Amino acid sequence: MAWLLHPRPREWQARQGVRCPPPTRRLSTNSVNDVVVPHIEYRSGMGGAAGLRAGSEIVGGRFVIEHEVARGGMGAVYRAVDRVTAVPIALKRMLGPECDRPRFLREAGILARLDHPALVKYVTHGEDKRGPWLAMEWVEGQDLAAVLRDGAMDLPTALEVASQIAEAVAAAHAVGVVHRDIKPSNLMLVRANPPIVKV
Repeated sequence: MAWLLHPRPREWQARQGVRCPPPTRRLSTNSVNDVVVPHIEYRSGMGGAAGLRAGSEIVGGRFVIEHEVARGGMGAVYRAVDRVTAVPIALKRMLGPECDRPRFLREAGILARLDHPALVKYVTHGEDKRGPWLAMEWVEGQDLAAVLRDGAMDLPTALEVASQIAEAVAAAHAVGVVHRDIKPSNLMLVRANPPIVKV
């Protein structure tokens, strides 16, 4: 989990009487064309989810699932198309135990509070018979870790990237939200010249 209102999620769960198993491992991003959303790192180009075919599921009466792009301990992330706007979105479904449900919905509420050009945008969230889901902006580009593996940035570009990241984090702090996992693989460079970053 990346975005938090509470500094220690397990302590928060204990106070709420929620008992969950220890967290499972996170996926890492290694491919060139990666997509990053809060709470989970995921890779583009992964195979489809078991039992799902492109266009076989419509979520919230609005989002047509295209394919699965990642699966982690708490949920799976799919590329989908918004039938209202005809644009791609990232749709995250909770796959963990029922005790993860309050945490999932809390994260959706946190994301809905954030509004900054350098932050991945919240679209909407809801629940259906398969459980909670969260729709977010679909971001394409290259994660900063991959960019830096190809060589160091020049100083003006590095300063601009750092400035955008700092502004995004400050915007989150202004509404009481803390990002606990700022690192290159969680930062997306969606355009190189001039640089545009998404946190």
